[in-house]
Amino acid sequence: MTSTLSTASPDAARISIDILMDLMSKPAWRTGDGRGPWLACLAAMVLALDPACKARRLLDSMTAVEGGDLTGLRSTMAQLGYFSETLDTSMRDIDGRLLPCLFTADARPDAPYVIFAQKDGDLMIYDSQRHDIRPLPRRDAEAALQGTACFFKAYDPHLQTTSRFMRSAVKRGWFSALVGRFSVSFWQVLVTCLALNIFALAPPIFIMMVYDRVISPYDLSSLAMLTVGVSMALVAEWALRDIRSEGLAWMTARLDNLVGGRIFSHLIGLSPALIERASVAAQVARIRTFESVRDFFSSAVFLSFLEIPFVVIAVGVMWAVAGPLVLVPVCMVGAYAALFFAMQARIRRVMRLAAKATSARQQFIIESHERLRSIRVNGLGKAWEDKFDTLTGRDAVLGFRLSFLGTVAETLAHALTVLSAVLTIGFGVGLIWAGSITTGALVASMILVWRILLPFYSLCTMIPRLEQLRSSIEQVNSLMDIESEAELAQTAASLNALRGHIVIDSATLRYENAVSPAIDSLMFDLPPGRMAAVTGRNGSGKSSLLKLVKGLYRPESGAVRIDGYDIRQMDAAELRRQIAYVPQKPDFFPGTLRENIAIGNPFASETDIENALLLADAWEDCRAQLDKTIAEVHMTPSLAARLSLARAYLQNAAVVLIDEMPNTLMNGTAGENLRTYIRQSHGKRTIIAVAHRGDLLALADVIIHLRRGAKAAAGNREDMLRHLREAA
Repeated sequence: MTSTLSTASPDAARISIDILMDLMSKPAWRTGDGRGPWLACLAAMVLALDPACKARRLLDSMTAVEGGDLTGLRSTMAQLGYFSETLDTSMRDIDGRLLPCLFTADARPDAPYVIFAQKDGDLMIYDSQRHDIRPLPRRDAEAALQGTACFFKAYDPHLQTTSRFMRSAVKRGWFSALVGRFSVSFWQVLVTCLALNIFALAPPIFIMMVYDRVISPYDLSSLAMLTVGVSMALVAEWALRDIRSEGLAWMTARLDNLVGGRIFSHLIGLSPALIERASVAAQVARIRTFESVRDFFSSAVFLSFLEIPFVVIAVGVMWAVAGPLVLVPVCMVGAYAALFFAMQARIRRVMRLAAKATSARQQFIIESHERLRSIRVNGLGKAWEDKFDTLTGRDAVLGFRLSFLGTVAETLAHALTVLSAVLTIGFGVGLIWAGSITTGALVASMILVWRILLPFYSLCTMIPRLEQLRSSIEQVNSLMDIESEAELAQTAASLNALRGHIVIDSATLRYENAVSPAIDSLMFDLPPGRMAAVTGRNGSGKSSLLKLVKGLYRPESGAVRIDGYDIRQMDAAELRRQIAYVPQKPDFFPGTLRENIAIGNPFASETDIENALLLADAWEDCRAQLDKTIAEVHMTPSLAARLSLARAYLQNAAVVLIDEMPNTLMNGTAGENLRTYIRQSHGKRTIIAVAHRGDLLALADVIIHLRRGAKAAAGNREDMLRHLREAA
């Protein structure tokens, strides 16, 4: 792979690295070591591998590189879509076909190199200590420095084992495909289990030998040797259990990190329409879905699964020492299997009903909290209490039935265990009297019976947990099978910059389960640099129209086009980054006030932030609080609305969407500045604003009148003002 930096002049390449470093070190939401050597090498590596990489994508991928180490850089490159592998070598021994790469010399761990390419036998390198790009002959002493080379390779997401393409070929779910990545570790754990089960046979064999060779003949000569042998076996068993526990703990922690992170990122990446249709309780349940899976891998029931293949070893040993007595545990295994499948079917049905009842109760609690004021105002307290009692009662009854069935399964499993002990002793005594086995063999068989039956007993007592696990895995698989916006964007169009030509062509928007559409057959054409005012009664779909243009919703029929492209064919995330949006109820995120203001433009300077706050009439309220966390700022509704305007001003987008602003704000300095901003934006940016006031309607080139349950109307200002007067 040939780097473009290696073909450019050293001065031009160094300037490119400086520019990218400036962009990466400037963002308001990032803190770190500024223009350090690791940031410089990250910039050089990105320019070498992907010169067309967008700065915003790079910033979104950056993690904690402020620590100044290889781990942070590799993590960022992984977020950008690159695998990385390390090799201990020297620069002169690196194969030119593997370049570009990062090299950290053992003698200079804080001054890494980026090796771009091989040219005329020399290596073209970027030296972060000197901040220069120069050729390095392979015979040079510096090239002989030993260190670690890190190679990066772009990966195709379709070739990952968890991709939909690869899974469809082998008919596997997402979770099982992910677990398959741990096959080597899993086999290591199984080998450990095999050795552990072999050493675990020492105690019953020791007891049998003591009964038969020490107690019966009254001969103590072999007791010391037997004791030493069993002690060594017990120590080995303890060590193997420790190794197995450590391996399982690592697998569990890794799975927790991978699956939890992937579920959260996938949820964030889903279409907003899909996310908004689900309740808060459902969203929380989705994020917590993996907890039961994680707990399973660290539980006794998973150990029971691991032990089942090795039961045959204990069965073989019992057959060798007790002959036909082995039929008792073998028959009991069949009884356990029958109990397991009989109870599993019943528990599965009740668990599904209980899950629905619990979800309904949690959703009712959350919705009640959100609407508490309305409930009190309308005097619905008693009705709400009655409904809550009904939901709680149904949840409690189903919970009781589920607990009862689990207890029944556990009790019956315990009864089978006791019965197996009784049958072993009764049958074994008869074999002793017949001279077929010894007393020691019977005692050893009692221990072996327990080892054979314990995994099956554990499974029968954990049926509810296993059903919860199965349900959780199904939910994870179904969630991960939903295409995210990033997956859809792989075949979508991406515009470098919007001009702002917006066309709504007979668009109809209907919410899920709604009888009438929120927006019905809306048509208008808004050229670049013009303003549209949206008016209508409450609930007529004004905010929905703005979300439709921003790509948060998709029309049921018709189309929304921006610059000639149907937004359904565009990269949704990239589209939204280029559209400024001022909602009615702005959201603020953990972090400082400065970070919240600059969230739409991470490259904003201090002057840019100050000018945006001045334009929004919020500078005096915020100048002393910019570095305070959002929790420390006294956020009034007025300040929140003005900060939302400041975000839009700071973003400097080609398309601006403004939802309804409070009258108190519009009557003040912020409102006057907003009107001035709209006038000055004419011909420069496209604006769609929700408006009822005459002063805003007078600024509009196009007016859109939305009516609930009726066809929307849109046209030029003069015609629509006349239409509004007639409709009043």
